[in-house]
Amino acid sequence: MVFRHPDGDYAVTAVYSVRDDAWYLDLDLVAGQRTLATAIVPDEDPAREPTVCFSPDAGHVDIPHEVMRWFMHQVDEEIHASRA
Repeated sequence: MVFRHPDGDYAVTAVYSVRDDAWYLDLDLVAGQRTLATAIVPDEDPAREPTVCFSPDAGHVDIPHEVMRWFMHQVDEEIHASRA
């Protein structure tokens, strides 16, 4: 699944990993086709906490506050859906 930010410059790609029993949500810079941040949301074991990490391969990129809030909202929605 791909969710595009309203400004069109960023997108969230959500993929489920069966091996990890977790959803991976990637914040992507569309123009550069680069993943800037990844959120890992486990759904099988509620004791495992969600994690957000930034890609060291992306280099220094200024992510607008509104885009980061939008990404974290998508992560929060996935946490609620996975833990329901």
